[in-house]
Parts: sequence; structure tokens; C-alpha cells
Amino acid sequence: MDGEQVCRYLGISGRTLQRLRSDHVITYSAINRKLYYSLTEIRRVLKERSVRRKNQPKE
Repeated sequence: MDGEQVCRYLGISGRTLQRLRSDHVITYSAINRKLYYSLTEIRRVLKERSVRRKNQPKE
């Protein structure tokens, strides 16, 4: 997933995603100066940080 897809999936801003990277909360790969994130990594962050997507019901 690219950064834009991750932001939509998590319901966060690009700046928040940048902060997660800077704080070493989320790992990524850089290919031709574009950043990519694995779906497994996104799900891990969701689980560990309890980051909720928009419109996701509370458990």
C-alpha cells in the first residue's frame, strides 16, 4: 500500500503517517522515492496502537 492508501485506510492525515514513521512505530519500504507499507504492518499498528479507522464500529 502507498501512503495515500494507508491514510485512507487508517483515517489519518499524511502528517500523522509521517510522525508514525519518524517515531519508528511503522515500518516501510522506499522504492524510487515512494514509500510503501505492507498490509500486515498496517494491521499490526492498528492492533497495537488501537488506531481506529473512520466508520469502524467500536468493539
